[in-house]
Amino acid sequence: MTHEIVKLLQPHRFLIGSETTVQNQVASVLDGAGIDYSREHRLDRKNRIDFLSGSTGIEIKIKGAKRGIYRQIKRYCAFDEVTEIVLLTGVAIGMPDQINGRPIHIVSLGAAWI
Repeated sequence: MTHEIVKLLQPHRFLIGSETTVQNQVASVLDGAGIDYSREHRLDRKNRIDFLSGSTGIEIKIKGAKRGIYRQIKRYCAFDEVTEIVLLTGVAIGMPDQINGRPIHIVSLGAAWI
């Protein structure tokens, strides 16, 4: 499922106005492909991931400090219900292939525009 989500999202030219704008566009892509998801999925009292589709978490970061983004993704990877993460980002960031044994997939929000 995760690879299907990555393949769906990579070629799209998302209009990057705000994270909410990108979330709406991602929801439209997932809806169009018939992929079920929970939006603003609450993992606990303090952690809410943008989307959860099955056990694949999808997080959108159009800007922010690299260290903060990494820490947030690492927190999400500590939850049993999240087995993989897709990070859509406008930030040039490197991530390990896995965090806490969970594969991390990065989709650049700018790549489709090149």
